[in-house]
Amino acid sequence: MAAKPCIRSDTAQTLTFHVPTGEGAPSSPTVVLYDQDGTQWTTTAPTATASGQNLTVTVPAGLVDDEAINYRARWTYTASSTTYVRDQAFDVRKQVFYATLDPTLLTTKYARLVTARYPSGVTSWQNEIDLAFEMIQDAIRAAGKDPHLVIDPRQFERAHAEWTAYLIARQYAMGDQTTDDRIRWAEYMHEAGRRSLEQALAHVDWYDEDQDQGADSEEEGLNANRTMITR
Repeated sequence: MAAKPCIRSDTAQTLTFHVPTGEGAPSSPTVVLYDQDGTQWTTTAPTATASGQNLTVTVPAGLVDDEAINYRARWTYTASSTTYVRDQAFDVRKQVFYATLDPTLLTTKYARLVTARYPSGVTSWQNEIDLAFEMIQDAIRAAGKDPHLVIDPRQFERAHAEWTAYLIARQYAMGDQTTDDRIRWAEYMHEAGRRSLEQALAHVDWYDEDQDQGADSEEEGLNANRTMITR
């Protein structure tokens, strides 16, 4: 499942909505922002822009003092002579969980996980990195925790790399002469990522339970629920 967008409350942030490709290229976008009670934030709608299949809007800083869950952007745009109205849920938080893994780290720090199994002709693994990051966030939520209260995202980097390697091996197994090897490697990497994730979840200092943006002494005994992570 795709992760719901989340933006910080203390700085201006860009909110992006991806228009389904089948609708055609969007134009003339507008957007209205609503809080969780359905009240419009401001009387003047912020400016929306279109680029390719993406619509974007800059959300000003300070619209929300604390966390705000399930706010809504209502996008209106034209594509292929048809007008569409789409709602997008998003959260506003003091801090936002982010990926520390990127293609450079994957092919250097974690090269042993993937280099021997590179399909030819692929120049970037960003798509697999993004999908694996969504898996990490879903797994943290399955453990009963909020990813955006994670103090140090680097604790999840190894699990992120291993699940990226799992997705790469699974994605390129079909029709390859080394299919059996890729499938076995995918299974091994999925299990390795699950173990790394559970180790990260078990750390006593990783979670900001009281949302004060720090791991204080009262939180040192708060471990994540070690929910078994499955496919």
